[in-house]
Amino acid sequence: MRYVFIFFIQLVFIQLVDGQNNNEAILKGNVQFASKIPELELTGDEAWLKGKSYKLKTPVDDDGAFFFTIPLDRLTLFTLSVGQKRLLVFLEPGDFLELNVNPYEITKAKFEGKGADKNTIYHQYNRDIQMETNPFRYKRYKKGELWFAVSPMHEMDMMANSGSAMLLKMEGDKQDAWMSFNNLKQEKSISPAFESFMKTEIEYHYAFKVLSYHMIYKSMHSLDNNYLDVLEKYKTVVDSNQMNNHWFRNFHLHAVNYDFILEKKNYKPQFDALTDYVEKKDSSITRNFILSELLNAYVNKYGPDEYLGFYRNFITDSVTQDYQQKVSNTVTSKLVGWYGQPAPKFKFLNIENEAVILSDIVGDQKILINFWATWCQPCLKKIPEFKKLSLPSDVKIIHLSLDRKKEDWESYVKRHNIPGEHVWAYDDKNETYLNQFKISSLPSMSLINQYGNFSKLPDSENLTELISLIR
Repeated sequence: MRYVFIFFIQLVFIQLVDGQNNNEAILKGNVQFASKIPELELTGDEAWLKGKSYKLKTPVDDDGAFFFTIPLDRLTLFTLSVGQKRLLVFLEPGDFLELNVNPYEITKAKFEGKGADKNTIYHQYNRDIQMETNPFRYKRYKKGELWFAVSPMHEMDMMANSGSAMLLKMEGDKQDAWMSFNNLKQEKSISPAFESFMKTEIEYHYAFKVLSYHMIYKSMHSLDNNYLDVLEKYKTVVDSNQMNNHWFRNFHLHAVNYDFILEKKNYKPQFDALTDYVEKKDSSITRNFILSELLNAYVNKYGPDEYLGFYRNFITDSVTQDYQQKVSNTVTSKLVGWYGQPAPKFKFLNIENEAVILSDIVGDQKILINFWATWCQPCLKKIPEFKKLSLPSDVKIIHLSLDRKKEDWESYVKRHNIPGEHVWAYDDKNETYLNQFKISSLPSMSLINQYGNFSKLPDSENLTELISLIR
């Protein structure tokens, strides 16, 4: 079968050399140690656009040869998966790129053919500026509803420098990056699209580092107006083609997150105010990317109910078409997979050592389930609040313990006289409980209505207020 495949590849190769389609690119080459790598996967960097990656797979023959034909209409950054290793590859319409790669030394991959120059420049540039390309080595910070990913080197710089010193350091890094790129592109054949990409790469990588220092370390250092002025000048979008750059997207998304969440200390911004702000940007593509990402973040965090009105406006706006499917998938999964759906009918054990089923407990009351465990210190800190509660007649609390040992749960409950009904859920299906109730951490709560279906839990950190808001 493999010999048939090789013969087919040879025929395709001959045809493409004679007349390649200008709306596609070819990536071919050879992988060493092919016996351990049966196939390669090529992933397009457009998950940010539609919520799913554009993936192609191709087999590797006995001699290590592989061949991709990729439909393309613009410069695109791909990730080539070679076993457990990853390599970034740029492709443009009309490229015929040849790649020889050792999966154990993937950073030394050699590019040849049409399209080789831009890939050689990009990888040498990253080595020159010591860019960390492994995403798993980045440190992550949660700010508002978004995560910041910071490279180890940038993390050390942020910890060691004041605001003014850090600004000088980052400006020096940017100048070094410009020098590296200008030296590398000499006597190379690169397209205007790739040169534009690299200019965006340098400017917005710098801008993102300025922003991340401001967001993460602003409480540690006093930042003067000069620092903030540097940040402001990058907030204006002038070219929608920059959207294919990771640093450009992340900077604008996190800048809006910063303006509307951290500065106003409002973790649930009004989307009309958010839209007004983003509308000022020159590019509707950038505006729609920011709105779709934040809408996704808030629907995931708070559920769809509060944002359905904005969501309807978003999907009826013709210019947001590229992003509509991504947001629709999130909203649909939350609506279908959660609110209004029957709660799972698991069996639990009550404090009298009797088996009970959740649907038998519901009756005519709404059930607030408190997921907890005796080993969870934040859970134990909430117990005094439960003891002070005055419940309306149509609300019942069930404390569902995920303790590993039944005796730990029984002993604690009997000693502390916690009001409400107590059940123990631990067995070999512990993780199933958490998945079915969509619980990712402890303590957590779920609300089930009098019909036995999941309901929207009111948004309040105060337990007494939360109970009063249950309808």
